Amino acid sequence: TGDEPVDEMVAPDQLLTSVPNADVVVLCAPATRHTVGMVDVSEFTLIGSLISQIFSIFIFPIILILQFSKYNSLFFLHCALIILGLSVILKWYRGFLIALIEERIGLLQIFTYFCALEILPGLILLKYIIETF
Repeated sequence: TGDEPVDEMVAPDQLLTSVPNADVVVLCAPATRHTVGMVDVSEFTLIGSLISQIFSIFIFPIILILQFSKYNSLFFLHCALIILGLSVILKWYRGFLIALIEERIGLLQIFTYFCALEILPGLILLKYIIETF
């Protein structure tokens, strides 16, 4: 009738099929032995892609302003880089929490993953850009 505070409530097994079609998702569950591990890595990848899409929506107008503005483009470039950096930090933070708390992966393995697969490729790309240009 339109008076309900929510459009749809789903069971935990229907979560993955309902999230892509939702505007807002609220997950409420008590911390019991039945709810531990309720959100797993597949949800992390889904949320990670949603974070990327949301931040790209914020970056797109800044890039347009950067291209067509008569003002100093360095300011808009810094804004876009800050938004990009915040999105990467947010995804790293979520991944760290999921790996440490829900998946019970050790700190050494998490540190090795971040150094080898997240930070090192960025540093190699940065070195290439600096040497090429």
